[in-house]
Amino acid sequence: MKPGVWEELSRERLSPGLASGGGVDDPPPGDGFVYLTQAQNYECGLGSLGFDSNEARRVNSDALACAGQTYTDSFATSETAVSGTVSGTLADSVASDNTYESITEELVSNVSQLDHRWTFDVPVEATTLEVHSEAFLIPSSQPEAMRIEYSVDGDATWTQIDSYSSTTSDPNRDSWIWLPVVSGPLRVRVIDANRTTGSPGLDGISIDQLWIRTAP
Repeated sequence: MKPGVWEELSRERLSPGLASGGGVDDPPPGDGFVYLTQAQNYECGLGSLGFDSNEARRVNSDALACAGQTYTDSFATSETAVSGTVSGTLADSVASDNTYESITEELVSNVSQLDHRWTFDVPVEATTLEVHSEAFLIPSSQPEAMRIEYSVDGDATWTQIDSYSSTTSDPNRDSWIWLPVVSGPLRVRVIDANRTTGSPGLDGISIDQLWIRTAP
């Protein structure tokens, strides 16, 4: 199961008299209120409120109960191969299906280099933004790390959001991070971390899935 965002979403009325709106709960003397919370995982939906004393699953019958937060997964609309050789296509980065878009370093003036960029369109109604990637290294005799970075100013500046190394590379790992919500295009790139002259090893990275997740 991929990680998601967990949050308090709902409460259940277990005693009469609980106000449906805001304010302070004030039970009669000798009584009390019990509050239950539900968690949400974007992949699996709302969690359970647990079970009652008869081992029956509790159901929130409150008409105002939260139905859970919706979200949208968006995939790259285009890509740019700045340096490196590419195997596969943009379509191979859409599903977690072990079909990969792979990028391998190339020698430029005797320096191994890799730089591959994707463009995403952030929905205008987004209030939260996550970048997700499932990828793993293609190591050489001199393995190095690959950095995942993003830009919101037309590639003028880049900020690192993750790094894949020989110890963190896992084809089934969903690596994700929250980013500030931006308007307009979001650029994400993978770039090699070592550009030492004369390094003969040509590393690479295979992308199984790359996407952004937004919530209104």
